[in-house]
Amino acid sequence: MLNPVKKVRKAVSGDLHPGEEIIAATLVQPAGEMGRQIGRGVGGIASDLVAGKGAKKRVEALNGANETGIAATLPANVPLWLGVTPQRVLVWSHSQLKGKPKELQAELRRDQISGVEVEKKKTVYAMLVRFSDNSALDFDVPKVGGDATGFREALVGV
Repeated sequence: MLNPVKKVRKAVSGDLHPGEEIIAATLVQPAGEMGRQIGRGVGGIASDLVAGKGAKKRVEALNGANETGIAATLPANVPLWLGVTPQRVLVWSHSQLKGKPKELQAELRRDQISGVEVEKKKTVYAMLVRFSDNSALDFDVPKVGGDATGFREALVGV
């Protein structure tokens, strides 16, 4: 099984401060992306529309919280790698070719994240990240390659 922490540690050591270490990491995708990918593979357009409808409901439930504050500064419409260190949360772009973290996109202080909610779905975990300014982002975390619960536990506890 893929260990996301090992994958991130190996790829991003140059982005860490001296002595800083990745303690948790996960791959995230825009809400509904995994369902759309599966839908395209098995059911074509109809399945794609159903998957998109569920993601749309999740985004609408944010009531615009994804369009303001900290959330608006992050590139949440593409796959990303998130990493937690004792001091920071780091955000990297995702290399489609190699599947590993690529370029550092953002860094946040840990206290800028006020909560992480994880819900198990059929093929993914839905992960809602709430920020200290009341903005929020909703992601899909693949069950293979991601670690939503490990990310949440490292960041905010159980």
